[in-house]
Amino acid sequence: MYISLQELGIFLVMLVLFVAGIYLIITLNSINKVALFINKHINDNEKNIQEIINNATNSMKNINEISNSVYKNKEVIDVQIPETIDNIHSLSSTLKSTGEKVDYSVDIVNTSLIETASNVQENTEDILSYVRIVSEGFRIFLEMLSKR
Repeated sequence: MYISLQELGIFLVMLVLFVAGIYLIITLNSINKVALFINKHINDNEKNIQEIINNATNSMKNINEISNSVYKNKEVIDVQIPETIDNIHSLSSTLKSTGEKVDYSVDIVNTSLIETASNVQENTEDILSYVRIVSEGFRIFLEMLSKR
């Protein structure tokens, strides 16, 4: 008994088709399980999904109202926003200038205080020198009176 090449080829093709059929059944079974899992979760969360759809619808209405409002006020926005930016720029320039003036004034006050402190120290040293001289003179005078 001999097996011809044609019979061997048919057997191999049938074997491949049988294995492919088994894999196809396994794959379809897995796809069916995933579909059932997704369907179960959709059914469990149907209320939440409906709420999301309602919220999306309301959000779209709100976005439409905002768009219409912006479009109606376009001229006002086109004029007022640049003016506001210019005002803010002017204010910041003024604040910068004022800050520089305050900084300069603080430097002047600081320099004046340092000079005043230096003068007070010199005057104090001079007064102390005069007090020493007067006290020394007074001491000498008292010694002269006590010796007589």
